[in-house]
Amino acid sequence: MSSNVSVVGRLCRDAELREVGTNKTKNCRLNLAFDEGFGDNKKSVFLDVEVWAGVAESTARYTKKGSKVFVTGCLKQDNWEKDGV
Repeated sequence: MSSNVSVVGRLCRDAELREVGTNKTKNCRLNLAFDEGFGDNKKSVFLDVEVWAGVAESTARYTKKGSKVFVTGCLKQDNWEKDGV
């Protein structure tokens, strides 16, 4: 299941640029933090983001840890098990 989302937050660390596959497509991984809720119900949310192709190169070049960024795209939740849990 996937949904479109838009989020404004700050990078928790520098972007990680890499090349993927035989055609060496650029991929940039980001770790984004933002606040959700108000007052006593306020909590920090951490989101892993992947950016592809030319946008990946620009993102890696012009952002760093602490940069405020606007992300819009498709939200995908991954599930995994560790030791059967």
